[in-house]
Amino acid sequence: MKMRVGVLVALALLSTNPAAAQPPAEPEHRQSLGVGVQWALANTGRAVKPGLQVSWRRWLSPRVGVGTDVRFGALDTTREIDFPESTGPGGIIVRSQKGRERVRVASQGYGVGILARSLPGRVTVTAGIGPGLFVDRRTHDTRINEWSSDGTATLRSIGVQGTAEVEVRATRHVFVFAGLRMELRDVRDGESSFGYPAIGARVAF
Repeated sequence: MKMRVGVLVALALLSTNPAAAQPPAEPEHRQSLGVGVQWALANTGRAVKPGLQVSWRRWLSPRVGVGTDVRFGALDTTREIDFPESTGPGGIIVRSQKGRERVRVASQGYGVGILARSLPGRVTVTAGIGPGLFVDRRTHDTRINEWSSDGTATLRSIGVQGTAEVEVRATRHVFVFAGLRMELRDVRDGESSFGYPAIGARVAF
């Protein structure tokens, strides 16, 4: 009898307290992995194919977190060389020059940083900043008539990278984002900074 009364009392309490009747809220997603495309080489002023960007986020609280970003990009250009025979000073004959110059610029960036965001919801604004390692590799192959030259030069630098993006929830675990990446590629050179757009998707877990 006492057990039946207890059950009836519990049911009465649940019916008068909707919050208690609901299942407990699921824990907020604390981590995410993202992949997208970016145009980090767009500052060259030439037609650029998008590069790859991979990111990881870990939220320590609803508003503050840490993260890493890795990006890869490459630009290939080819220039045809075709100068006809000409006459130089003093009547010197300059023979014609025909050839081709191929250049490949590969750019990589590795960054870690502190992140801040608006309260998680359907639309979330995120910003972050931190140190970055940048690697640029330039390979050239030039051939003019019988003459040829090729080589590779690699430049590594320590700088600062930042991000600002808008994230929109598509499903419970999937988000799409669009934003801007900023880089100061070398702390010794204040003119080595530029920004570029990035878009992609992120899976939260």
